[in-house]
Amino acid sequence: MTATASTRARQQKESAEKRRALLAQQRQRRRARRVITTAIAAVVAVVAVLVVVGATTGGSSAPAAKATAVSPSVLANLVGVPQSTLDAVGPGTSTNPPHAVPGDLRSVNGKPEVLYIGAEYCPFCAAQRWALIQALSRFGTFSDLSTTRSAADDVHPNTPSFTFHGANYTSDYLTFTARELYTNERKGSGYAPLDKATNDELALLQRYGGSFPLLDLGGRFVQVGASYNLDLLHEMEWEQIAGSLADPKTDLARAIDGSANVITASLCTLTKHQPAQVCNAV
Repeated sequence: MTATASTRARQQKESAEKRRALLAQQRQRRRARRVITTAIAAVVAVVAVLVVVGATTGGSSAPAAKATAVSPSVLANLVGVPQSTLDAVGPGTSTNPPHAVPGDLRSVNGKPEVLYIGAEYCPFCAAQRWALIQALSRFGTFSDLSTTRSAADDVHPNTPSFTFHGANYTSDYLTFTARELYTNERKGSGYAPLDKATNDELALLQRYGGSFPLLDLGGRFVQVGASYNLDLLHEMEWEQIAGSLADPKTDLARAIDGSANVITASLCTLTKHQPAQVCNAV
């Protein structure tokens, strides 16, 4: 073999060895990436499990508030806010008003149906019931209302409120259908079931995101969630809340009375502005 041929063979051998080394390095890097990716995925999966477990089982030992008959004075102060106060408050500090949706008017027994879907554990439901009870009481009368609190192990724990479970509502203008789907008492990984909703009602709940509370006003207006700041109810009791609603200067009056005024305006659209003494004032 000539010197030139020997040199060429040596260069080819070195080049092949370099290629093999490079390929080996690339394979090693790919294996390392796969190991890292697998480890990250495992960590993410563990974190996800911990989040779900924490959301569904955390605070399971917290006692649930029991429903008790509402105090007549609390109910009287809630539904008997003077018209002068309501006029002074107007929409107040309410947010998230019912928004118009396309569709035919939904009625029951010839009267527009107001559909509420919520749960006793839900703090946003707890806040919104104050305004909803006040608004609906301008068109009819509640009986057998009970007080309760939102769950002790959720955000805004132990928010004082009412439950529509077992309550009755009579009105010449509206039909009220209420579904409290769950209690505020833990059962396994969730809350104990309570009222049953129809398939159509559950489909409606899912159509608007599946969040509590859902308020559907005759199929013409929809409101999801609370319409004022829940922090206003923190460490408050029923007597304090209801007793502050007659003063238009209080934060609670501007929030709860204002939210009730906004809901009332939508309800008056459904009832063709009846009763006049209510609807002419909003």
